[in-house]
Amino acid sequence: MRKLSPPPLPCRAPWWAASGHLQTILGNYLPGEPSSHPSEPFRIPLPDGDLLTGRHYPGEADVLTLVFHGLGGDDQAHYVRRTVTLARKLGHHVWTVNHRGCGEGRGLAKRPYHSGSGDDLGAAFAAARERHPELRQLAVAYSLSANALLLNLGGGLPEPAGQPDAAIAVNPPVD
Repeated sequence: MRKLSPPPLPCRAPWWAASGHLQTILGNYLPGEPSSHPSEPFRIPLPDGDLLTGRHYPGEADVLTLVFHGLGGDDQAHYVRRTVTLARKLGHHVWTVNHRGCGEGRGLAKRPYHSGSGDDLGAAFAAARERHPELRQLAVAYSLSANALLLNLGGGLPEPAGQPDAAIAVNPPVD
């Protein structure tokens, strides 16, 4: 994975939302985009017999954005829907991936997901690469998933099944 250039504009919060706590609270009140984009469900089998589920939103660009929700969320969380809308505006194909037992995958897993589930993300990257080898992969992971993404990327796993070409870890719970 190569290092990206800094964004062309500085990333500063507006004066009325300078606090991270306030930004978190406001984010829950911003309207999420409706799930009006056409999509198809998919399943990813895991080595232990559990399944991950998700939705594929087709695009035109040569990029597949994989979006992973945070703790207690699923692929219908407001921030996931906003990310899907933004990626679709850029023409990206999008996969929203539910962790074990979340969203449409409720009841399909014996094991719970956790912040060390980097191998599950690796399975999603490998499945995406197998199904769409022509597309570059961008991972966007929130909170608990961001920690799992960093674990996947940072060599904290013996041999991750797959890794993305680029990644954005949003608010990982790390020190």
